[in-house]
Amino acid sequence: MKLTVALLVAPAAAYVAPLRAAAPRAATVRRAEEPEAMDLNLEEMFEIFDEADPEGVKEREAAAAAAAEAAAQDAAKLAMMVEGASAPFGFWDPAGLSKLGTPGTQAWFKAAELKHSRVAMAACVGWIVNEAGITFDGNVATGTTFASLGKGVGAWEALPDAGKLQIILAAGVIETASEAVQPHYMKGGRPGQTAGPFGLRLWDPLNYNGGMDEATKRNKRQMEVNNGRLAMIGAASMFSASFIPDSVPALPSSW
Repeated sequence: MKLTVALLVAPAAAYVAPLRAAAPRAATVRRAEEPEAMDLNLEEMFEIFDEADPEGVKEREAAAAAAAEAAAQDAAKLAMMVEGASAPFGFWDPAGLSKLGTPGTQAWFKAAELKHSRVAMAACVGWIVNEAGITFDGNVATGTTFASLGKGVGAWEALPDAGKLQIILAAGVIETASEAVQPHYMKGGRPGQTAGPFGLRLWDPLNYNGGMDEATKRNKRQMEVNNGRLAMIGAASMFSASFIPDSVPALPSSW
């Protein structure tokens, strides 16, 4: 009986043994073929999502680029405006002009302020000299002397039309020459620069600022802006006193 059982079991044992020996190897193969556990950070996960959603990537990149451009423009505008800030007001912008337009717009504002400042300074000096009774010798036109023109606004009214036209044309030439300077102040050039075409120097003909270092020039530019702003107020006061007697207590009624 025992012999019979042994003869029956032996073939089965011979079949099962190889299977048991192969089982660990198969498990090993399966474990080797299984992917490793994913351990991704948030940025890597976004990259995977971006690859699966290319349209979303373009939209996010466009939004980021637009935000960066807006921030750069705001910084450039602020830098342009802060350059003219001075004590005791510091950065003083009650009208919100620094929030308008592009950096080119802010450069145009700065250039306009400098032009008006320089004209106002010249106007104040000329007005004061004229009020002091100091005039050029000779005639401003045929039969019309400088001394006969009078003072203040009356001097302009007494000037012959040909003289007025010459003044307007001269101002136009200076303005055109200043706008022709390259690079233009709205495209990277400095507002108020004095170098003009053909070697002309429109505001500093003697090159007084030529030998100064950048720190000194920066200080001089700030002084110019401060004096120009004061001159604009002064010129406006002189005009007001001319048309409305005693409207400016600090000025004589004759103005």
